[in-house]
Amino acid sequence: MTIALINNIPAVSLAKNPIAVKLQTDACISSAGTKCTVVLDFNSGEASQSETFIFNYTKISDEQLFTFRNAPNNSGVQLPAFVSGDKHEWLDSIVLYLYKNYYLKRDWTIARVDETISMEAKFAGTEYNVTGVNNVVNMLYVVNNGTDTVVEDNFSIVMDIFMDGEQISSQNIVPDDDQYAVFQIADILLSQIAGHFPSYLLNAPQKATGVYKAFKLVWCEYYGDPPAYKGVTESSEYIAVRGGLSFNDFPNSNYWTTWLPANKRFMSWKEKTRRITQTQSEFLNFLNHSATATSLILKCKMNYSDGTNSTVTIYTEATIAQKEIWCFPAGYIQIDIETKKTAGKTVSNYQLWVEDQAGNVISEVITFVIDIRTYENERVFYFENSLGGIDSLRATGKRQDSISIERSLTEKILSDYWESDEAFRQIENYDNSYVLEYAISSGFKEKKAVISQMIELLISRDVREYRNSKLIPVIINKDSFTLYKDNDDQYFLSFEYSDAFSNKAYSEI
Repeated sequence: MTIALINNIPAVSLAKNPIAVKLQTDACISSAGTKCTVVLDFNSGEASQSETFIFNYTKISDEQLFTFRNAPNNSGVQLPAFVSGDKHEWLDSIVLYLYKNYYLKRDWTIARVDETISMEAKFAGTEYNVTGVNNVVNMLYVVNNGTDTVVEDNFSIVMDIFMDGEQISSQNIVPDDDQYAVFQIADILLSQIAGHFPSYLLNAPQKATGVYKAFKLVWCEYYGDPPAYKGVTESSEYIAVRGGLSFNDFPNSNYWTTWLPANKRFMSWKEKTRRITQTQSEFLNFLNHSATATSLILKCKMNYSDGTNSTVTIYTEATIAQKEIWCFPAGYIQIDIETKKTAGKTVSNYQLWVEDQAGNVISEVITFVIDIRTYENERVFYFENSLGGIDSLRATGKRQDSISIERSLTEKILSDYWESDEAFRQIENYDNSYVLEYAISSGFKEKKAVISQMIELLISRDVREYRNSKLIPVIINKDSFTLYKDNDDQYFLSFEYSDAFSNKAYSEI
């Protein structure tokens, strides 16, 4: 009486993709059913013209009357009578004609065994039990009826999910005929992972605990009259991440076990070379896939305008564990490039990567190019990407601002004695609010790869615009967008958005 976990659950699972738990029990059936067997025994002779036998079983309502004929047709109820020749060949031909019967073909396995014809139901159960009449003189008609499968009363498999020692879900599924039960748990896990949005001026590594959660599974059998819980098993600990892959990439990705260790990517699909300003904040979320790392060390190589370079350690985080997610600040001011660079030199770009305590590079290398150009209409958006990390998009095109007003009106009913009053309002405006709305262009981008980052922005659940030294939550308003391309292979995106709140008052503090 045990339950077996049939499928492999990755140690780290992406909760925006399906997470299935397939369990199989061996206790659902208290008594396995048996199959009905029938033997047509011709050891004492052969069948002659016009002899008959009736073959009927519970599953079908039509009685099957079989007649032996010297020249049988293909009706499915006529069988060849013995005329002359080899007896075994004659019996083999009977098997072929029995298979011309629709019901026997569907429900029975038929074969000749020496001078008998053996028939076995394809499935167990009393619905295949045979009743019949034998009018064939030289045929012995032997029936061994089957039995039904007996299932335990009220049987089901129960599976609970625990996070931080607390039960967050309990599911109950009746196993299928093969005693399997499949639990889909991704949506349950995702609902418990809120996400992690760092402070704009984050200047030290921060464990992104809002992006991932540890969980355990507990399962058992539940049956009897009255039913009771039996055979409780607790799984090992798994990690669920507030991230996912596209429909086409997910099924064969092996993101945690194969892809991530091989590619060492940060939690972003953004291009590896990124153009930023000196004042712009950036973030690199790192999912620690290394089983041997005891420290995470953020390294920085600064490349100067004169062609020289220098490399320094930015941060060392010594209290770490595998499967944790860390958010590293990566902006020019955040990591204090000015005090770390060689005095008197100008940084044209800098590269960041993560090493372990032994100096092994365990992440990709990201290059930040310092953009000294200024744009009159520049806006910077930060958003949760598909993997649960934080990405940014600089929009340098023009922006058009507008306002949407929502009014709540009430209309008074005039009495028969109503008299005019200059302060009287039949229609009264009792509640107004407004939402700021914007239409903006991303500005031209040099690489088509940037388009994927725009798509990430449009589908993100949490988008914020850096405005007035704050990260202001906004909502992307349109559902369909055009990714524009000019003749010089430059790309840009136009989109509309609004503040994620309404205002009932105006101010200019």
